[in-house]
Amino acid sequence: MKKRTLIILACILIVIAVGVSYGLKEFYRKPKDIMDTKAAFALTTQSLAKAFTDDEKKAMKMYVGKPIELKSVVTSIEKDDSGNFILIFADSTSNISIRASLAKEDNEEGASVKPGDFILLKGFCNGYNQDDLLGSDIILDRSAIIETNFN
Repeated sequence: MKKRTLIILACILIVIAVGVSYGLKEFYRKPKDIMDTKAAFALTTQSLAKAFTDDEKKAMKMYVGKPIELKSVVTSIEKDDSGNFILIFADSTSNISIRASLAKEDNEEGASVKPGDFILLKGFCNGYNQDDLLGSDIILDRSAIIETNFN
């Protein structure tokens, strides 16, 4: 009886130890680096904005959560509360802009970007905020600048 109880107790402790180690591994896991991820789509500001304007539900299904490579001209630059740069790309044909938040490790490159620079960047599409009065935004997170001012 004692031997059987000890075996059951040992099995329970092993299961708990495996569960705790897996949980800690997942808790401290770093998000995928965008530069190591192949872009699912290569788009311009106009083509991405048009996709959301034409059929928002289809565009959400197609782009959200996927890495997107964006080639466009920076319209303006902002900083968030943490000091990270947000590059803004406006579509002149609609009332939609793309807001690309730079990843922490790529934030230094954002300091050298100026409005009017033609850049190629990659980021994860995180959604679409629609506002008829103020204009709508397509959100890219954990973005990284691949190249600036090229032809």
